[in-house]
Amino acid sequence: MKRIVILLLVLCMLLVLYTVVLKHGNLTNDYTIVLDDKEQQIVAIFDSGGIEPSFETIDNEQFKHFNLRIGRSLFAGLNSAALDSVPAEDPVLLTIETWEPHFYHRNTHQSLVELFKGDFDALIIQLCEEVLSKRHNMFLRWNPEMEVPAGLYPWQNRPYDYIRAYRHLDSIVGIYAPETKMVWAPAGYPGAAEFWPGTEYVDMASITLNSSSEAMMTTYPKEGSSLMELKRKLHRLRFFDVPVMILSNQEFPQGSSELIRERKSLSSIYEIQGIPTERKILRTGKVMIGLYDPAKVLVDNPALNVEHLFVDFERISDGRFREAYSGVVDRGHDVIVTMEPMYPTADELDRSVLQKIVDGKYDSLFHMLFQILNTSEQKIYLRFAHEMEIPILRYPWQSQDPVLYIQAFRHFMELASQNIPAVIKVWGPAGDRGSLEWWPGDKYVDMISIAVYGLPDKNITDPLKQESFETIYNRKIRRMRFVNKPIFITEFGVKGPEEYQNLWLEGAANVIREHPEIMGVNYFNMVDNPEVWGEGMKPPDWSITQESFELFISVLDR
Repeated sequence: MKRIVILLLVLCMLLVLYTVVLKHGNLTNDYTIVLDDKEQQIVAIFDSGGIEPSFETIDNEQFKHFNLRIGRSLFAGLNSAALDSVPAEDPVLLTIETWEPHFYHRNTHQSLVELFKGDFDALIIQLCEEVLSKRHNMFLRWNPEMEVPAGLYPWQNRPYDYIRAYRHLDSIVGIYAPETKMVWAPAGYPGAAEFWPGTEYVDMASITLNSSSEAMMTTYPKEGSSLMELKRKLHRLRFFDVPVMILSNQEFPQGSSELIRERKSLSSIYEIQGIPTERKILRTGKVMIGLYDPAKVLVDNPALNVEHLFVDFERISDGRFREAYSGVVDRGHDVIVTMEPMYPTADELDRSVLQKIVDGKYDSLFHMLFQILNTSEQKIYLRFAHEMEIPILRYPWQSQDPVLYIQAFRHFMELASQNIPAVIKVWGPAGDRGSLEWWPGDKYVDMISIAVYGLPDKNITDPLKQESFETIYNRKIRRMRFVNKPIFITEFGVKGPEEYQNLWLEGAANVIREHPEIMGVNYFNMVDNPEVWGEGMKPPDWSITQESFELFISVLDR
């Protein structure tokens, strides 16, 4: 009897909780109230096209923003009195949010799948017929802030499902309310470009200053001001030639004219490039096989084509790089040279190093490097200031203004091209979220390098919890879909027992062989730097045996 009473109490509590959730409109089939959205008003529109970039400030009394949350069921007569009160000639932005039918599905992303499958079709058609098609100046914004991995909304952090669902929504609106303008609605957070549905599906974009989702995140440092936040968010959308609505719960930031002047002075960075539909440069021969192997355990393998060397200002000056480079040349291998612009033994890393490079203060050291590289006929794959997009302070060029990084990259590669005519210029992000913020431009890059390590998180110590090469590569190569350059995986590795490493490497070789955009791979054969992994944390040992390396090569050559 006691158990029955407890069970009834639990059921009553669940019923109360469910009722509360419905009342507050978090998740419900029938939550279809249209409200004038006071929290996110349109404060300006940015246009990067035309003669020059420009901002148009917006009077939100003349460009109203409404919000509509819907579940899967039809609403019986949409209560749109507030919307009807807006003069017919005034533009209206309608944000619709498609939610799960029940509160316990909050983070299942099910509504994206259901929308793509057609479960929302009848409701969307009704919305088109009763609301959208009756006005000639409607802008439809759907499931905003989707790129922020905050878990605040059920449609967040699922780029593939989001894009499919967005395109399906666009196809219905195009039939039943063809005059409606479609607004793609990222917050402007790093990684927004991963959710781009395609030029033919977007009339405008929007970004949100002080967004609710971003307030929950701590991964990236906060910008110093609203103007800096605006600058970074617009920079993240530089590949897309559409006007951008700016939404905020505050007034439009002061100083926008300064931002416009800066954009005009950096026209070569902000020049709109055509987005490639497919990769044009593909591998025709065998995959280049390389190693970073400071202990020289595997460098005598006859299948090896290339070796990886890291160089900093100290190694250029004291002769250590010249010696290491001569050793690679003597072994008959081509060379990946990663230039790390820093003095690693300094008491404090110089956070102004990028500006100093732009100002030419390290040109003499760079010329010393180029003279060394010119002493042989080997192919030189020159990579500069890698993993710049990771929001940490391991290197002095990380967590910096991407525009400044681009300027420094261009300066370095222009010097390199003048001194080493056949140099192969390599842009080297890790391949993490938001990499393309640091894209330096097509003519400054011959190859893209990314890093593929099995550990998705440095706090994971169990090697069996590593991700497969395929999972990591697919995620990272998708982030490069707007730039059409061949891929060189200049760092990859897996830790753990030899049996596990062999399985992982075999899977990696199969994936590499099937991706003709991959020109070469380079294994990182050593224990990682202990200082990077933190006190009390054992650094991963990526090193492999000769037998494991031979297995990888044999599978790659099948």
